[in-house]
Amino acid sequence: METQLAALEAALRHEAAAYQVLVNRLPFKLALIRKNRVDQLEHLTRQEEADLARLLGFERERLESVHAILGALPAGTEPSLAGILPHLSADWRSRLAPLGDRLRDLVGALREGHETCRVLLKASLEYVDITMQLVSRTVANAQPLLYGGADEETPLHSPSLLLDRRA
Repeated sequence: METQLAALEAALRHEAAAYQVLVNRLPFKLALIRKNRVDQLEHLTRQEEADLARLLGFERERLESVHAILGALPAGTEPSLAGILPHLSADWRSRLAPLGDRLRDLVGALREGHETCRVLLKASLEYVDITMQLVSRTVANAQPLLYGGADEETPLHSPSLLLDRRA
C-alpha cells in the first residue's frame, strides 16, 4: 500500500500545482476581460485548455490511486481522500491531509475567480446589447442625411447599412 500512497501523494502535488497555475493566471485573465482584449483572451483560453487536459490527467491518477488504496481498507470506505485518511497511519495523514486542504483552497479560489469572470462578461454583453439598442433607436428616429443641398433626395446611408457594418 505504500506505493499507492506515494502515488496518491504525487498525484495530489501535481494536481495542486496545475490548479495553482490556473489561479495565478486569474488576475491577468480578469484584466484582459476588463480591457476587452478579446484576441489575447482567446489565446489565454487556448492555453488553459491544455492546462485543463493536463489537470484531468492528474485527477485520473489521483482517483486511480484512491481506488487502489481502497482495496486494502475496510469495505464501505468512502472512495475519496477524506474517506481514506482515517484509516492511514499518522505519518501518511500528516502528509496527505494538507495536500487535500490546499487542493480544496485552490479549487475554491478558481471557482471564485471564474465567477468574477462570468459576471464581468455578462455585464459586458449587457452593455453591448444596450448600446446596440440605443444606436438602432437613434438611427431609426433620425432624418435621412442628404448629399449636397436640401432639395436632393439621395440619403448618405440608411439605418440598416449602419447596423450591418457594425455587426
